[in-house]
Amino acid sequence: MRRRDFLNLLGMTSLVALAGCTLPPRAIENIGKECKKQIADDSILRIDMHCHLKNIDDANSTAFVKRRFLENVPFLGFTLDTAASLVLPIVRVATKLTTQSSKTEAKYLQKELSYGKAFNPHEFCEEVSKRQRGSFLSDDFKEGKPIRIGKGRTMGFTSNRLRNAALMMAQWEQVDIFMPSIVDFYEGIGGGSAEEPEDLARFYSKLNLVTRGRFLPLISYHPRRQIDALKKRAKGEEVKTPLELVEDAITKYGFIGVKVHPSSGFNPIENAKYGCRNGGPFVKDRKLGEEDGAKYDKAMTDLYELCDRLDFPILTHGSDSLAAESDCMHEPESKPQEWTGSAHHWINAVNEESAKKRDVKVCLGHFASRFQNHEKGLRGEYGSNEFHVEYKDDRALEPSAWLAAAEGDIKQNDNSNIWLDLSYMVELIYSAAKDDKVTRRWPHIFRSEGREDPDGKFACAFKRFLAERPHLLEKTMYGTDWHMPEVSRIGDLYQDLMENLLPKEAKERVMGLNAVEFFGLYEGRANRERLNEFYKDNGIDEEIPWMKRVDARWKKKKELRSKPSPEDLSCDKISDVEYSKRS
Repeated sequence: MRRRDFLNLLGMTSLVALAGCTLPPRAIENIGKECKKQIADDSILRIDMHCHLKNIDDANSTAFVKRRFLENVPFLGFTLDTAASLVLPIVRVATKLTTQSSKTEAKYLQKELSYGKAFNPHEFCEEVSKRQRGSFLSDDFKEGKPIRIGKGRTMGFTSNRLRNAALMMAQWEQVDIFMPSIVDFYEGIGGGSAEEPEDLARFYSKLNLVTRGRFLPLISYHPRRQIDALKKRAKGEEVKTPLELVEDAITKYGFIGVKVHPSSGFNPIENAKYGCRNGGPFVKDRKLGEEDGAKYDKAMTDLYELCDRLDFPILTHGSDSLAAESDCMHEPESKPQEWTGSAHHWINAVNEESAKKRDVKVCLGHFASRFQNHEKGLRGEYGSNEFHVEYKDDRALEPSAWLAAAEGDIKQNDNSNIWLDLSYMVELIYSAAKDDKVTRRWPHIFRSEGREDPDGKFACAFKRFLAERPHLLEKTMYGTDWHMPEVSRIGDLYQDLMENLLPKEAKERVMGLNAVEFFGLYEGRANRERLNEFYKDNGIDEEIPWMKRVDARWKKKKELRSKPSPEDLSCDKISDVEYSKRS
């Protein structure tokens, strides 16, 4: 989210949240009607492995927003971060009128489980929508049209997590599995999220059960919390450490991976040198230093050991957006490969673990900063509406320093444990919607904010970029980053336009089968066996829908070639979408 987008949201939430009215009956009926699972004619397995159901209570909103969006921004003679200290607590109280705690939502799910009935998407989506309060609805609800391309969405950050789940199911009916991540933006001061990580874990665990595996969650991990918990335990306090919670989540609660977000200041390795100490303007020394750096390294190494022992992967934020403290992360004269959380550091961490005979898989989210020039972005040379895209020439894209490093490792190492995903590549979707019939049909999406790419130059170049790199097609996964604002706005067009850019024979690998491999969902892998036990232990005797589909499609994986055909290099049909299901 850009700073301007946040300011608009702040103004809206301050005024609208106070209304606290329930959803209109038409909205509830519409969501229930649209909530179903529909297998596409092509039978492709589809998995969204990078998405979110979180709301504002999942973060320490005041500390998080001030540091990332408002610090040192002038406003009426003082700074916006000062104003935020007064306004954001009021907004937080106001949003309590619209959102329920994870404990409350988990109790509702437990009640549903006690009935012992089979999962019905229509009934689930209708019931959870009845529980939503607040007026954060788009005007499209008045038209009574299908909930696609953002229609009928709420502002996800001020919506119940269950309502976000319902909207996700309504928008993407052809997606077999959603993998929502819990994200921990703990700042190290002023408390963490309004929700305890263990409460969130229980909620997502029950969501997995109620939806019969349609939602397979990722647990969060933060080394600072691990350090703080161990400090409390040393003083005699009885506390569960974050690492213990990760182990419980993977072995008992139906989780399939872990999400880390280095914007909170830590680095995968060498934290004394590269780790950053967050905490706002009162922190003088941004570097962690030798003592704290060693503790962070130990906390991360312990996570890697657990990943290897239990065979589950890591998803990390692979972009320098939502960065750690900028004056620490982007030190003067430093190169992008030296920045906190860089792809280079993750590659080195994975290779160090490999040298210890540990198998640690890491996905660099958001295509490892894709095709932006990091230094230009840091200097503010990209306009707010400009695509952050660099070209070698009129036809070929210039990968970011982080993407280049990731591709280099994947190409040189047949057994590379570095993976990528296609989440929040909204500039690519804007470019793929080049056809006038697309932009004319949905002008509120593609003819706003000055982000048109009428010739589809970026989308065409990206299609060729992938087609010419079969090694990347083996390690790239589909994700959306929903419900981040622009992805929510684009809705299911994100899936359709993205699929148009993938080589035909590699499409199912990227859309689903690569995620099956990365997360170990096929028979014989540890995650699959644990999930079988998880459903059995919780009284779910019926067949889990995705398992049969995964097994059938997994057997076809070897038949799917990755070498490009002439059609894969053509850009004639990148804007083709099916209109009938959205009319």
